[in-house]
Amino acid sequence: MNDTISSTIYTVYSFGFTYSCILLIIYFRCPLKHVSSYRYFFILAAIHDMTFSSTAILISPISANVQVIADISAQSFVGPEMIYFRANLFNIYLTPRNTMIVVAINLTLLLDYLFTIRIGFWPDEHFTQLVQKTIELPSLDIVNASYIGCSMEVTMNVASLAFVAQTTTIVVFLECLHVFCALRIYTSLGKSLISKKSQSMQRHMFILLLLQIFQAVCPAICIHIPFFAGTLFVLTGISTSAVITNVIAALLALYPFFNPLIIVTFVTDYRTFVITKLGLRKVNKQMNIFVTPKPMVISKTT
Repeated sequence: MNDTISSTIYTVYSFGFTYSCILLIIYFRCPLKHVSSYRYFFILAAIHDMTFSSTAILISPISANVQVIADISAQSFVGPEMIYFRANLFNIYLTPRNTMIVVAINLTLLLDYLFTIRIGFWPDEHFTQLVQKTIELPSLDIVNASYIGCSMEVTMNVASLAFVAQTTTIVVFLECLHVFCALRIYTSLGKSLISKKSQSMQRHMFILLLLQIFQAVCPAICIHIPFFAGTLFVLTGISTSAVITNVIAALLALYPFFNPLIIVTFVTDYRTFVITKLGLRKVNKQMNIFVTPKPMVISKTT
């Protein structure tokens, strides 16, 4: 990857990590007044993006010539997808039993991802020799570097292909679940009997969920499309250019960069808090006047 592009991408990751830290601070400094039931989504998103950005900064994927090394991220597996069906039922899923179920499901998916990396993409002796023969980068000691990857010629077997196939199936299932949850939320809002003001607020949050965190647009463009593209290139042997490699890397970097910005922009309480702290809006000080009645003394004369 070009040094300038690589430096730019890591800068974007750094900004994404910084924005996530700021969102975490805002979460604790600015309690939500209107959409407090969504506050758990926001802290999950902040921790989520901090982990994603810091991992990308610490791990240095390198690509050369027509080879694509794609980081398959499990971050889109993290998130209690089931609680998007009805926002007003959110508290039901916070019971200890249901919380443990959600945690167990996500841990299972994460462990499955790690097993896929270990079996399908962990370099063996043959793959290491192939990399040392085909990749020469002056700024990188490829012999002593740590990396993961695969080759259809020397590392892929039936077990590896099976794990890659089931991981791809899970990603497809999650993307379908995104669409299903979005349709359920939209239908619920249309049939809801709540006030127009509450409906407007819920629709506003619905748009927010569609744009980012665990819903359709952001993960589909920045996570799932690069994942499918990288998997397709590796398994089919399609030749790629440096432009395609750079686009995939850029899309992955933009996910944690945009998420905190979208949250702060769409949530009125957070947006007002940030604007006020930046001095772009004056704080209206309210003066409370308390009137104490003067005690009256009544005397009776005879």
